[in-house]
Amino acid sequence: MTDPSAPQPAGSPAPGWYADDQGQVRWWDGSGWTEHLQESAQAQPEPEVVPEQPGSQSPEAPETPSTAPAPPTPLDPSASAQPVPAQPPDGSEAPTPGIVPDPFSAGGAGGQPGFSDHAAAASASPQAPDFPLAPGYMPPPAAEPTGSSGGPNYLPWIVALVSVVALCIAAVLIVSSLGGEEDGKETDALPSGDVSQVQSGLRTAQTAIETYAVDNNGSYQGATPDDLAAVDGTISQIPLTVSGTASGYVLSASAGETSFSITRAEGGVVTFACTPPGGEGCDESGSWGLGGLGD
Repeated sequence: MTDPSAPQPAGSPAPGWYADDQGQVRWWDGSGWTEHLQESAQAQPEPEVVPEQPGSQSPEAPETPSTAPAPPTPLDPSASAQPVPAQPPDGSEAPTPGIVPDPFSAGGAGGQPGFSDHAAAASASPQAPDFPLAPGYMPPPAAEPTGSSGGPNYLPWIVALVSVVALCIAAVLIVSSLGGEEDGKETDALPSGDVSQVQSGLRTAQTAIETYAVDNNGSYQGATPDDLAAVDGTISQIPLTVSGTASGYVLSASAGETSFSITRAEGGVVTFACTPPGGEGCDESGSWGLGGLGD
């Protein structure tokens, strides 16, 4: 018996049932003998059912003949060593010895489907319908950036408006402060007709500052209208101004357009002056009351 695992020379017969050198019908797989023997119909195994693959048709399993064909009688002794091709199980035409079927043909080897079947199945598959796809969402093109925010630039106008308002407020404050000072001066000056009250108040202030000097070691320095009003309360009724030194003083007050003053110079000379000369309560020489009196 030939070793089934031994490699066969090129041009070996196609797989099939053949009579071996022992006279038994044995399966030839194309490259060597196998252990499968064809003894009787009862001993033959049932053909294996191959599950059908999707997209291809499963070929029918080859039927096993009920009886083994009789081995051919060799013409010469050397012919018994060569395998004799037997009838294929499915009754198809026996392959020609020395020609190996192309497994990639349309039928494939042994009735198995080849690559052409797969190509045919692929060509028979349904194609996708030929219609345009729905267009996807395309965002609108972005606007080109510009140097401004898109609207009118109000910043310069706002700055200008704020500046104008600030200037107006400053002008009002300045005018109010100047007017307040003038109103104060007019308030401090007694109206016309109160000249006698101013002159009388200045004489009372003169007496009060002398009293202050007695209590201040003979010095008039540091005396204020409040200090003199503390001596005589009527002094607060006139707009009095006091300027004292260690040995003299100046007392002044106004009534309308005329200003009156009492001045004690160093040496004790006291003068009563007024401006403008010739005004109400003021003579042409610019003096009032009793001037030129000493201590």
